[in-house]
Amino acid sequence: MTNPPPPENWEDLIAGYVLSDLSPEEVAAVQRLLEEHPELVGETERFQQATRLLALSGSPAKAPSHLRAKVLASANRSVPIPSQTSPNRQLSRWVSFSHLSIGFASTLAASLVVFLGWDNYHLRQELGESQRTLREVRKELLNSQTILATLPRAIAGVFPLQGTKIASTASGNATFTAKNLNITIALQGLPALPEQKIYRLWALVEDSPTPIFCGQFKPNSQGEVTRSWRTPSRIANSNISEVFVTAELVKSPRSPQGQIILQQPL
Repeated sequence: MTNPPPPENWEDLIAGYVLSDLSPEEVAAVQRLLEEHPELVGETERFQQATRLLALSGSPAKAPSHLRAKVLASANRSVPIPSQTSPNRQLSRWVSFSHLSIGFASTLAASLVVFLGWDNYHLRQELGESQRTLREVRKELLNSQTILATLPRAIAGVFPLQGTKIASTASGNATFTAKNLNITIALQGLPALPEQKIYRLWALVEDSPTPIFCGQFKPNSQGEVTRSWRTPSRIANSNISEVFVTAELVKSPRSPQGQIILQQPL
C-alpha cells in the first residue's frame, strides 16, 4: 500500500517538532509522518544538528559588540514579522511556522557569522602574540651571537650551571677565556631579590680551597642576566675546578655566606 504524500507544510511541522513548538496533536501527526515517510527522518536530524550547532556557537567567547549588533540587525531586517491578528487559525499557524523556520535559519546564519568572525579575530590576536615572541627570541639570539663574537677564539672552559632546590628554574653557564683573563655569564630563571641582596659569582681553583669572588649582579625583570668581567689575578693562569652563584647581602664581606643559587650539575 502506497503512503499518502506528506503535507505541503511538512517542513514547518518538522521545524516546530525540533523546537518543541507543537501541540500534542501536531506532535502525534509528525511522528506518524516520520513513520510513513522515513526519508524525512534525515531532514529532522538536519534540523536537530543545526539547533545543537546554534547552541554551541554562542558560548565559547563574546564577540565584539559592534560586530554582533551589525550582523543581528541585518538578520532582523531580512525577516518580516507576521500579523498576529489573522482570523484564520490554520493560516496563522502556517505563517507562524514559516516565520519560525526562516527566523531560525537567519539566526543560525547570523550566529555562525558572528562566531566565525570572532574566531578569526582571536586567531589574529594569537598570531600577533606569536610574532612578538619570535621577534624577542631572535633578539636574544642576536645578543648571544654578539657576546660570543666578542670573546677570544681560544676559550679555557665553559661551566654549565643549574639551579638548586630554592631556585629550580634557574640555569645558564659561565665561560672563561684563554688564560682565564675574562669571564662571561649568561643566566636565566633567577628569582627576584630584595633591594638589600645581590647575586655573586664565585670560583674555586685547584691550588686553593677558598672561593674567589669574580663579580656581582642583579637580573632583569624576567630573571635574566648577561655580564662580563675581568677575572681576579688569583684566577688568571690557574685551573678552575668549580663555579657557583650565591645570594648575598649587598654590604656583606667578599666571602660566600648566603645560600647557593646555582652550581655545576652533579
